Amino acid sequence: MPSVFLLESETLISLNTSTNFDQSSLKDDEYLVYEALQQQSSLKVDEINAIIDTKNSFPLLQRLLDLKAIVVEQEVLEKYTPKLIRCVRIHSDHQHDDALQELLKSLTRSAKQREIVLNYFALAPRHPQIKVSELKTKSNATSTQIKALIDKNIFEEYFFQTDRIQFDASETSASKSLNEFQESALQEIDTSFETYDISLLHGVTSSGKTEIYVKKIEAIIAARKTSSLFSS
Repeated sequence: MPSVFLLESETLISLNTSTNFDQSSLKDDEYLVYEALQQQSSLKVDEINAIIDTKNSFPLLQRLLDLKAIVVEQEVLEKYTPKLIRCVRIHSDHQHDDALQELLKSLTRSAKQREIVLNYFALAPRHPQIKVSELKTKSNATSTQIKALIDKNIFEEYFFQTDRIQFDASETSASKSLNEFQESALQEIDTSFETYDISLLHGVTSSGKTEIYVKKIEAIIAARKTSSLFSS
């Protein structure tokens, strides 16, 4: 079993209240422990080590056990804690059909922030959660630059809980395949860019414009070029 799933135990020492014995028979270090247990209901082994100034109190504890002066209990502690992954998503203010257009317009004077947003959209089709660490790596960005986008309400931050042990590494899926109409529109955009610096894509809501954006953004990033995509 993976070690993170194991339970760890902590030994607790307490007085044995069901028996009587001659306290005068105790050695000095044994009496120190006995006296401490009269003040506290239980002590951990590390605490007893500190009381008698030793790294190994087990011989002393064994003698007290033989005298039936103490009882030993095990407190079971769960070691496993879920792992929280810091993620970002597009702020709810921008989650509408013209979101990409408005975001890029608002970032025309900030090339780095616009690059981060473009990389976010490039990651989005392949990742249900966009990790801050992945976005930083893909954009070659800093935590401060990501935080600036959060502060501007372009991104919103959240934490995704995941298992620390992954039993089956899921394969990263590619971005969605385009249908024939989307492919045709993308080809027309590519042809347009050969002549013009600006290309307009018009489509009704839910017509699949976002998938075309993503494909074009991927190509732009792969070519290390810059461009702006707007919908109308």
